[in-house]
Amino acid sequence: MEIIQEMLLKEQDLGYLAFNQKLVPNQQLIGVRIPIIRSLAKRLVREEPDVVNQFLQELPHQYLEENHLHVFLLQEEKDLERLLERTDNFLPYLDNWQTCDSFLPPLFKNNQSQLPLKIKEWLQSTEEFTKRYAMRLKLARQEFLQKDICDVITVGQTDEYYVYMMAAWYLSIAARKNPSAFQSQFTLNKMGNRLYQATLRKICESKQFTHEEKLSYKRMADDERRSIS
Repeated sequence: MEIIQEMLLKEQDLGYLAFNQKLVPNQQLIGVRIPIIRSLAKRLVREEPDVVNQFLQELPHQYLEENHLHVFLLQEEKDLERLLERTDNFLPYLDNWQTCDSFLPPLFKNNQSQLPLKIKEWLQSTEEFTKRYAMRLKLARQEFLQKDICDVITVGQTDEYYVYMMAAWYLSIAARKNPSAFQSQFTLNKMGNRLYQATLRKICESKQFTHEEKLSYKRMADDERRSIS
């Protein structure tokens, strides 16, 4: 949408553009810092509701920053039903980890009526970033029961990079939040080699685990490999 692109171009930071191109290399970028886009979203909701409604309907967007703005506008939504509808409309066009991981509407945080069913639906999607988003929500909502862990493991056994890496991130947090449930599933047989190794790497890179805990998980992995060989 031209008027939105003009607003974003006025906030262009060429240094940030060069930096962010390395993080999301396959996107068209303007080079606008995320806090500025968040502020723009709040201003548009307050001052330009007609522009907001038109922009939210004009999909797909051209620039990464337009996708960022889209989700930050959705985060300002106060009506859950409308937010769910607009999220469903947007998710098929979600195509990068940065927008995905930034999209955490306050209305989604604690809802226990519609959200669990929606997350289950999104987990079963064929779209890579819709599945990633479903796991991102489970992580944000602190859903770490054994069933949640098993659901993520099922989805995370894939060669889709952004899916299994989000699954590994989620599982590394589950290992801290619900270690007994996590450890019961932490096997090569249940997780598959790619997800198993990615999860172990996330645990070992995390500052949330002590040196001794990391060694313990490494020993578990070594024992697992010896039992198979």
